[in-house]
Amino acid sequence: MMRVLSTFSGISAASAAWKPLGFTFVGFADIDPFAAHALHHRCGAGRPIYMPSPDDEGIDDMEARSRRNAIRAISKLPVDGIPNFGDISQISDADLRKLGRVDVLEGGSPCQSFSVAGRRLGLDDARGNLMLVFCELAERMREINGLKYVVWENVKGVYSDKSDGFGCLLASLAEDPGNALQPAGKKWPDSGYVAGIEQRKIAWRTLDAQYFGVPQRRKRCFLVASFGSGCPGEILFEPESLRGDSHASDPSREATAGRPGAGSQGKSVYGIIDDESVSTDLMPTITAGKSSGGMAPAVCYGFQSGVTYANFSKDVSPTFVTSGEPAVAFAAAFSAGNSDKARGIGYEEEIAPTLRAGESGSNQRPTALIKLSANDNASAEWVIRRLTPVECERLQGFPDGWTSVPYRGGNLAADGPRYKALGNSMAVPCMRFIGEQLKAVASVDVNVDQAA
Repeated sequence: MMRVLSTFSGISAASAAWKPLGFTFVGFADIDPFAAHALHHRCGAGRPIYMPSPDDEGIDDMEARSRRNAIRAISKLPVDGIPNFGDISQISDADLRKLGRVDVLEGGSPCQSFSVAGRRLGLDDARGNLMLVFCELAERMREINGLKYVVWENVKGVYSDKSDGFGCLLASLAEDPGNALQPAGKKWPDSGYVAGIEQRKIAWRTLDAQYFGVPQRRKRCFLVASFGSGCPGEILFEPESLRGDSHASDPSREATAGRPGAGSQGKSVYGIIDDESVSTDLMPTITAGKSSGGMAPAVCYGFQSGVTYANFSKDVSPTFVTSGEPAVAFAAAFSAGNSDKARGIGYEEEIAPTLRAGESGSNQRPTALIKLSANDNASAEWVIRRLTPVECERLQGFPDGWTSVPYRGGNLAADGPRYKALGNSMAVPCMRFIGEQLKAVASVDVNVDQAA
């Protein structure tokens, strides 16, 4: 049985993916108020033990106010439960000793300092430095808890970070923290392997969620390190014939792609100028942010004369009827608020848009459209509705309603924090793949030890 400490837990994609495999979570760590409530209701976690102090030196008034609000928002959560350590920089050796044996340290440190959508400050950003705090925690856990594996996730932008945060991460896990490793080229490749001292081994690989069973294009860096245990390369890499092969493209999907006909009628809808601007690429990224209104996720439905729509705003999969028979629907997606150059527009009969997270900007919520007609060639006009949180949960591979938890006054959470949490989370099927591989490699490792 693998025992896990989850950090930067969010809504815990790791729990959704690994608990069915028999993994036990001995602790969590997240300071976000909504994440803390989700961890309590879905994972049995208690109130965050450590929170950043609003009285710390060097923070501005806005940050101090944000910290006070966060402390207030978690104040009514019960203390009892699986530990939620909150701020990982405050976890003590005594805290770790109480956990006993821990096999896996898991976490995705804040990605904003490495994301191409952010300021790209890397390790010059306090959020980027949390990556090194994570490495220091791993080192302490190796000594105190017998830690065997580290699983870390982040955006692809970490490969090209100018402060070389990824090289610092590799060096820290390989036990040479004073000398950041350097890539052979201008940036780190999408996959690789490093051998350190004392049988330390590190492998990383870019996984795209679209090849793991969910209909979204989401490329993320996944890294696995081992401290004298099984080979992380056997966890992240597998023959091309196996499930989870992460190719840059998929010819079978290209064959099913198409573009809408004249149904758009030249109308501009959230950045769609005309039907020629719809490409055969896979769906673009869905974003999740704090704002509402025009930045909310939306679905566009094409209407044809004689088509009746029922339950427009409530259904996850709305019902369209024409003359008593279901109408034909084709799905496409686009991201709102971007320039023509930046905008990603895709059309696919089966693939849905992907999820992304951000703190600011005009493109922070999922947008998608569906062309509806009674037959393949009939024209249609576009009508928009917001994507529901349940649809976004499905795009990330979570069970329906995973983020529907009591929040702020005991009422079920509003859509806004649910979208943001889902956009910040990992794709559950990618984590499940890593968990399955980790379990298999760890099982072989245990059998070898017992035989010896």
